[in-house]
Amino acid sequence: MSRWRHNETMNLKSAFQDSERAVSPVIGVILMVAITVILAAVIGTFVLGLGDSLGGSAPTASIDAEVVENSGGDDEIRFTHEGGDTIELDNLEYVTSNSNVELGSASPSSSGDFSTASTTSVAITGPDTSIETTTISLVFNNGDTSATLASIEVEGDGSSSADDSEVTVV
Repeated sequence: MSRWRHNETMNLKSAFQDSERAVSPVIGVILMVAITVILAAVIGTFVLGLGDSLGGSAPTASIDAEVVENSGGDDEIRFTHEGGDTIELDNLEYVTSNSNVELGSASPSSSGDFSTASTTSVAITGPDTSIETTTISLVFNNGDTSATLASIEVEGDGSSSADDSEVTVV
């Protein structure tokens, strides 16, 4: 243990001055904390399942809908792809707002692509569509993302009102 002697002078400036290298460790600690926080945020995003939905989005397409009246047969709803993203037919569903209305099988069947200028249709098979107004929708559903592409309202008298809106991400 060193003792201060009375006859020696004490250099106060050097006694209270910090090392000139103290700035580097502080910056290093701040950078390490920042990197740790960023890594924790990225890992947390994927662990909580939020990362899965970052890449999944509904296609953007303009779809026209119309009622095609068949004499002596079931009427059908025809959806025409007017532009935008190509969609796999496997990812399309036909949905009715009225539980009394049954929809037949789709044409073409669920294989191939639904692209510009192509059509897909579904028959209205029964039991009786002349009683109530029904909305029939073409819905994109790939298991991760679901969006209504087009809807048509079929009146009880056979007339229709189409909703030709473009897809919005739901």
